Amino acid sequence: MITLKNVSKIYKLEENDFIALKNINLNIIGDTIIPMLYNEYKIEKVILTRASVNLTGTSANIIGFTGRDGTGTQVIDGTGSLSPLDTPSKFTECFPASETNNNIFTQESLYARVSVVHGSSAFVSLYILGAGFI
Repeated sequence: MITLKNVSKIYKLEENDFIALKNINLNIIGDTIIPMLYNEYKIEKVILTRASVNLTGTSANIIGFTGRDGTGTQVIDGTGSLSPLDTPSKFTECFPASETNNNIFTQESLYARVSVVHGSSAFVSLYILGAGFI
């Protein structure tokens, strides 16, 4: 069971696929570190789910970068609307930023940056799916 706290896990699916999971606090502006499983990897999809509160109408957003404080390459496009997340069982897909096309990344960690807060206590689980290379 996963609780909506500061939990970070990486799950290996098949030989080269991976999921990185990090719970993101939507009420604090700043970065959440997401450790990567492989030394080299390609990002294919990002999924947000398990909202701790109804996020319909929220202005909160999450953008992913290879560096702290919004530096480096943007790897997760602004999530747009988190409004579909009105219950913990709902999810929304975010595709990688256009800068990730055909790129292999080597950073040990990525950074999920909240630049606009929700305004009250709220967490969401962020999953990163991709291909890892040894």
